[in-house]
Amino acid sequence: MSASASLSSATTTPPPSIPVKNCLVDEYERVVVKSLVTSFGLDFMLFNDQRGGDVDTIKTVRDPQAGYKNAKEKERYENRGNYESADYHSHKNYIETNKKYKGDKEKGNLQDAYSGNQIAKNDSFDLDHVVAAKKIHDDKARTLAEMDGPDLANIEENLVATHPSINRSKKADDAEAFISRLQAERESRIEKINELRHQLDKPDLLPDEKDYLRKTLTTLEQKENVDHEKLIKAENEAQKTIDRKMAEKYYTSKKFFEHAGIAALNQGIRLGIRQALGVVFVEFWIELRKAFPKIFEAITKKQDFSYFLDGIKNAIKKAWESIKIKFKEIITSFKDGVLAGILSSITSTLINTITVTAKSAGMIIRSTWSSIVEALKILIFNPEKLPLGDKLLAVFKVISTGISIVLGATIQAQVSSATSSIPIVGDILPSFLGSLITGILSVTMLYYLDHSDLVKSIVNFANSLKSSMEKKADYYREVAGAYEAYAARIGGIDLEHLRTETTRLRQCADILYQDHLDMNLRLDRVLEKLGVAAPCKTVPELDAFMQIADAKLSF
Repeated sequence: MSASASLSSATTTPPPSIPVKNCLVDEYERVVVKSLVTSFGLDFMLFNDQRGGDVDTIKTVRDPQAGYKNAKEKERYENRGNYESADYHSHKNYIETNKKYKGDKEKGNLQDAYSGNQIAKNDSFDLDHVVAAKKIHDDKARTLAEMDGPDLANIEENLVATHPSINRSKKADDAEAFISRLQAERESRIEKINELRHQLDKPDLLPDEKDYLRKTLTTLEQKENVDHEKLIKAENEAQKTIDRKMAEKYYTSKKFFEHAGIAALNQGIRLGIRQALGVVFVEFWIELRKAFPKIFEAITKKQDFSYFLDGIKNAIKKAWESIKIKFKEIITSFKDGVLAGILSSITSTLINTITVTAKSAGMIIRSTWSSIVEALKILIFNPEKLPLGDKLLAVFKVISTGISIVLGATIQAQVSSATSSIPIVGDILPSFLGSLITGILSVTMLYYLDHSDLVKSIVNFANSLKSSMEKKADYYREVAGAYEAYAARIGGIDLEHLRTETTRLRQCADILYQDHLDMNLRLDRVLEKLGVAAPCKTVPELDAFMQIADAKLSF
């Protein structure tokens, strides 16, 4: 049974003989134990929650803290080979794009992608990889998608024309690093530009000196002309296209679906086992906890340790009997857990294609799906055949306990990060606090839902309503009842007699439709077929009969 399911089914209404305070304490204990055993204890044993989930995605492999989930993918990256500049700069697309830009320059239609300035016919330019070729070669997402580095680096969106001094100053830096370096050097660069302009104004410069000063000045001015917004926009657009191509290749691959499917099935089975074991362990704990006071009392009085062993043995027997009674519930818990586990794994994988989840997200997603599965089961299948109001109340209980577990898991994650450096305490304290908060919130909300006058009035009102489906069901029940009553009436008829009478009536009808016979003759034959004796055989007899005032014609 999921933690949420078991909590929602817990009763917080004490029997008349037990004080409310004692009942609440018992429920708090049960819920805390369940939380420790399932959401915290068994999670620690059965799940290896990690940053980024269980399936490699483009986002997670790039995240240094998430890393690889699949050893083969890590090995593939490590065996990617060294970066060879020639492979990237001799690519067919690189050569063709370079020729195209040269043609645009001759026509006067070429602009510097990073400054926006026109590139003159007699100026030179470099073809730059907006996202550096080496960065693409070393991109873990590229090897994950199994895409060729030179093909990916030399797409149209990643090749732009720029002044050689800008390109060679940028090197393999990304936009942020290059802009940061330009800003850091700006003060000294402006000072140098002014100094060079002043030197070029001197009349006694030799041609070689003048040429050198002009080249140096041009290099510095081109750096100063870099439009930071254009540079960032070009990189964002190129990176977006590169990421889209990798995503299309990887997320539609057989490999991705296999990895995601195996991870989902694995987590489903583990969560199913966790849910089933949770029911078993809690039953054992409850029985042992009840037995301990009596065991210790017997040991104290009798001074015999054998009473301890006998007491434990009896408590285990009782727990086992309770578990056998709940066998169907355990199987149901396993199946619900498998479904919730598969859905939580798929959800985690989908989220990690967009952003990288924290380590604590695993427990939160599992708990959320456990609650959703239990709530949907109540709403759709309604196994207990609850009326609408009670059904909604059961769903609210499931959701409230699910929220409690999520809050407990969140607090556990926060405390764990704060106490991770403390030996022993760093492992025990977060789990204890998470379970304690989960237990207190769960039972408190359950108690409120069971005792609130407002909730009771809402439940009673909902119970008085009938959904359209229920109304249709009532109608069809009515129709079915009418058919049953009609069938019972038909069942009392002598079918053989009915068949004989029906045959005779059909024969009479055939006689009446014989147009070639006189109507009197037809009527005589019908009376004969029916076995009816006519009171008058001839017309005079009929006239005489009709003259009798008190005569009666009967069949």
